[in-house]
Amino acid sequence: MKNRIFVLLYYKFVDVKDPVFESVQHKYVCDGIGLKGRIIIAQEGINGTVAGTSAQLKKYVDYMDNHPIFSDIVFKRSYAGKMPFGKMIVKHRDEIVTLGKKIDIKNTGKYLKPEELHELFEKDEDMVVVDMRNNYEYEVGRFDNAIQPDTTKFYELPKKIKNLKIDKNKKVVTYCTEGFAVRKLQHC
Repeated sequence: MKNRIFVLLYYKFVDVKDPVFESVQHKYVCDGIGLKGRIIIAQEGINGTVAGTSAQLKKYVDYMDNHPIFSDIVFKRSYAGKMPFGKMIVKHRDEIVTLGKKIDIKNTGKYLKPEELHELFEKDEDMVVVDMRNNYEYEVGRFDNAIQPDTTKFYELPKKIKNLKIDKNKKVVTYCTEGFAVRKLQHC
């Protein structure tokens, strides 16, 4: 059981002052732990999927928890059965999620805890719920009455979001794989 392979999936939009340095440092740390996977680091943040044993992933999470800018990442965890990656790749890129446009990470909505979103539903808040995930994820499961911009790839989102007919005076709650936020739609 000790050598079972698990996967961590994560991302975080955060200002990375020196993404080239962070990429080199991350590769060094991951290789030292013995992880395999793929990590992208850009000025706008980090996006990664790493695989290893439970002990290896614990070392990595401990490293990230003590990192000055990556310390509050929420990791999605799963069992892999076998190693899904052949090697460890850490790259510096212009974007951590391909949108083809510059993201202002300081211009975000208010992130909600699941309990806060539940409370909005319980109070029957007059709001629009937008599922920012792709069509496949939307079909797998969604909130009642959530609308979706009809995307197959995330990079389609900026163009497709403009086609949604949403009352600008209503509260807009968006959600994706990572969490929930209340925001003005034009800032997406």
